[in-house]
Amino acid sequence: MARIPEETIQQVIEANDIVDVITGYVPDLKRAGTSFKACCPFHVERTPSFNVTPSRQFFKCFGCGEAGNVLGFVMKMENLPFPDAVRKLASRVNIPIIEEAETATQVVARKSKSRIIELHNDFTQFMHERLLKDQNAQHARDYLKSREFNSQMAKNWLVGWHPESSAPIIEWAKGKGYKARELVEAGIASTSHDPRRGLYYRFKDRLMFPIHNDYGDVVAFSGRQLREDPRSGKYINSPETPIFKKSKVFFGLDKARKNIPKQGYALLCEGQIDVISCHENGFPFTIATQGTACTAEHATILKRYCKKVILCFDSDAAGQKATQTAFVELARVGLQVQVVSLPEGDDPDSLIKAQGANAFQALIDASLEFFDYKIRYESTKRNLENPGEKAQVASEMSELLAAMSDTFQLQASLSFIATRLGMSEDDIRNASRLQKRKDSRIQSRQSALRERDANEQVMPLPIHDDLAALCHINMNYPEAFEWMQEQLEPLLTASEAVQGYKVFETVLTAQPKPVSASVVQAFLETVPEEIKLTLAPLYGFVHPDRAVAKVSHPLQEAQAYFKSLSMAHLERLRKSLTSQLASPDLSQNAQTALQHEIHQILNTLKEVKKS
Repeated sequence: MARIPEETIQQVIEANDIVDVITGYVPDLKRAGTSFKACCPFHVERTPSFNVTPSRQFFKCFGCGEAGNVLGFVMKMENLPFPDAVRKLASRVNIPIIEEAETATQVVARKSKSRIIELHNDFTQFMHERLLKDQNAQHARDYLKSREFNSQMAKNWLVGWHPESSAPIIEWAKGKGYKARELVEAGIASTSHDPRRGLYYRFKDRLMFPIHNDYGDVVAFSGRQLREDPRSGKYINSPETPIFKKSKVFFGLDKARKNIPKQGYALLCEGQIDVISCHENGFPFTIATQGTACTAEHATILKRYCKKVILCFDSDAAGQKATQTAFVELARVGLQVQVVSLPEGDDPDSLIKAQGANAFQALIDASLEFFDYKIRYESTKRNLENPGEKAQVASEMSELLAAMSDTFQLQASLSFIATRLGMSEDDIRNASRLQKRKDSRIQSRQSALRERDANEQVMPLPIHDDLAALCHINMNYPEAFEWMQEQLEPLLTASEAVQGYKVFETVLTAQPKPVSASVVQAFLETVPEEIKLTLAPLYGFVHPDRAVAKVSHPLQEAQAYFKSLSMAHLERLRKSLTSQLASPDLSQNAQTALQHEIHQILNTLKEVKKS
């Protein structure tokens, strides 16, 4: 296992002042004599019982009992394991982390993530330059001009243009040394159902908005359609990858995170253009979710920065639904929610363009507490003088009240709803309690189902016979093990499209040298259960369905399997490049480059066959 040296951990703790760190998560932390106090971020309370003592660099809540140093706080607040909390705080103060005894598997995983982030950052610059300079991107520049965005905005947000032809991307990737597999892992491309067609690039001819993580690295993209195509959505986002989970990322938070605590609230909008327009016109505390409704993870993240969120969604049916969904998630973590009433057909960008920033600020200032907004909206759709419709609205309100975790907000909202509907507080309170019990039962059933699914029998993974044999040789024969470690990268490259690649990659990169049975058995205990079930029989070759016997010449046989895999890999690559060569959009230079690469592959195939 990787281990961070004790002296580095101590250095990180000493360099991060606990008051500065906690203030970033708990904006209402205030000085009280020689310490600081606030309402505890780990439980709902009426009076502040959360104390931070600068002289001891220690925090303690006298309400729930949580206590610890700056590392313990970050671990609890962000639900991070100890090493990740150390890394996060080290990054904050620019302390390099050099870990000791990191396993090969951990090295591969970390390097893979770093490589994907590097690819995203490089690809962002490539597309940004295309937007600014490529003659084929004129319609993208015209679109931005039509939305009254200038080149400075594009530079501020690194907006780019994804070429319609794949040829420039192929040339760029080759020049940068990025492999097709890495483009697929990053979500920039995907494999086609027809292997002869090569890679499919999902963002063709789209205006590209890079999505950043908290540290400012690009982790995904959102592409805006430039030419109307009913077969595709107006916006498409990157698929989820090891560095991008859309339920945990806000567009614009990397720029807004310092401004939200100062402002006292976050302005949550629907789209990237709205966020950019708001930031460019004096509202630098604006963010948006990534093509998904507000989630529990989003709410938890926002609670680190503020106690109030103002929602600014479209006034159509979809916007109303998104507003209600966001309220439920935000209220569950105790956040106060207000809603901006946008004129029908307007969004923040169009309103600012038409009426100016002052008019938009006036709408924000006039934003309503959620239940006030909700009842006013319902009164335009229903007759609240009708007892039946009033009862239906009251029932819906009780469901929303059931989501609230803040006792004071709950009581104030309950009193407000009762007054506006002319009903008894007790009736609405009882309905809300019944709804909470119902929600609790639903959550219990869902938890039971998840537990049942988790306990269901895990099955071994399918694996190609060649890879199964190589796994067996690697785990049993030291002489072949040494050679396979020397050939690690070529072996992985040759097998990346073969069934069971993940299992084979685990064996090769973990390096369980077969010096004794205990070494291999210890390795098998560290891998996921489905991989363990696949490898365990291969270790001793007790597998009735696998045509594998005692290996007489392990090194020669390993080399023979490698040769077979290499030839199949080269043939797949040749077919893919040949299909790309048939594209009518290729430039002469790209055609020449592809022909040269195909020629090299054919020569390599001949050499492999002779060996």
